[in-house]
Amino acid sequence: MATNHSTPDPRRGIALPMMLLVIIALTVTVGAGFMLSSSEHSAGADHDAQLQAYTVAQEGLETYLSTVTALPTTFPDVRNFNTGDGTAQVTMMRVKDGATAADRVFLIKSEGKARAPGLSLASTTPLGARTVAQFVSWQSSTLQVDAAFTSLAPQNTDNGNPGLKFDGNDACGVSPPVAGLAIPNGSYNPNGGNNAITNISGNPEDSPLYLGTSGTSGTAKDNVNIDWAGILAGDIAPDIVVTRSQDLNHLRSSDFDSWPVMKVNGNITNGYNLSLIQNGRGILIVTGNALFSNFYWKGIVLVGGQAQMSGTQSNIEGAIFGGLNLLLGQTIPNTTVANGLVHATYNSCHIESALENLGGWRRLQNTWSDNWPET
Repeated sequence: MATNHSTPDPRRGIALPMMLLVIIALTVTVGAGFMLSSSEHSAGADHDAQLQAYTVAQEGLETYLSTVTALPTTFPDVRNFNTGDGTAQVTMMRVKDGATAADRVFLIKSEGKARAPGLSLASTTPLGARTVAQFVSWQSSTLQVDAAFTSLAPQNTDNGNPGLKFDGNDACGVSPPVAGLAIPNGSYNPNGGNNAITNISGNPEDSPLYLGTSGTSGTAKDNVNIDWAGILAGDIAPDIVVTRSQDLNHLRSSDFDSWPVMKVNGNITNGYNLSLIQNGRGILIVTGNALFSNFYWKGIVLVGGQAQMSGTQSNIEGAIFGGLNLLLGQTIPNTTVANGLVHATYNSCHIESALENLGGWRRLQNTWSDNWPET
């Protein structure tokens, strides 16, 4: 019997390794696809987070500019805002000092942090962060001040009283001198038997500044650039409103720590005359007549009717305006001022402080940046 000897097939058993190679190749391909997809998703999420952080940063900067309505007293001024889509930390820094607020330059830097919208990430995942910045200056409201005491009503003064003083020299030492007293032409009537005017100093010296002819049809009123009708209508929003004279004696010095605007509807009389205020300051608006007796105020005083000062010690440091109702067509009778120890002194720093809360931020041109270095 013949024996059949067959040669082994060299390809026997190759199917299994080939299958393993195919599976490995497919696994690598699918894994690479998933990794690529995940990488693209992460890159897209990072991009969205950066955009969201930029939006949050800019929103924080705008919120600061619109809500901080008074110049901060300390720097840096740091505030945090939650925008709903993230958080913004806004820092205000003074980068250039100056004699006045208008000369100073400030940097507002807002750092926004946010995650991509609709993406749930682990707490350890870094947030998208973006910082924007803007250079600004503080633009104060302005008031034309021609004298320490300006009145559209004729003034009777006790010129022989050594305690009377209208001083237009800047007590702050910053601005040029103004007149001590500004009134309509020919309306200064000194009493007391002393013809020499020795109680008015400034520019001019020993003489009032005459504004023009008196009365509702005269020219003096045209030289007082105050929108009195607008102020009475609420263009300057008061922080304190007094409608009853007796409420004046309930106010205290602490009510005026922030240089507020106070409006008195009606008259201030000797009986109700801010007796508990030792250091009143800000802007005082009186719609009627005002008899300031033993009264001390820093800042600006605006009186619609007669503005009178008397007492053993009455000081206004800043500027006072009387007879402003004449700008509304009303007639203001002669006013007797300065009976006693009375000083009206020009102080530009107190005027600036009183106006500061009415100012606002001014963006400096071409100084906004959206790639400010993060801290």
